[in-house]
Amino acid sequence: MDDISVIEEKPKLVVGIRKRGYYKEIAIILPQLFEYVMNRGAKISGMKRL
Repeated sequence: MDDISVIEEKPKLVVGIRKRGYYKEIAIILPQLFEYVMNRGAKISGMKRL
């Protein structure tokens, strides 16, 4: 088992979407979410590696 580390992060704005349905619908929903974010000038970033 890996050791667990606690790190401090600066606050971040997070966007999400709630939808009930089949997991295969994610291919339709994610592009809509990205379009929403990009149209508002937000920066999209991925997971931070430790």
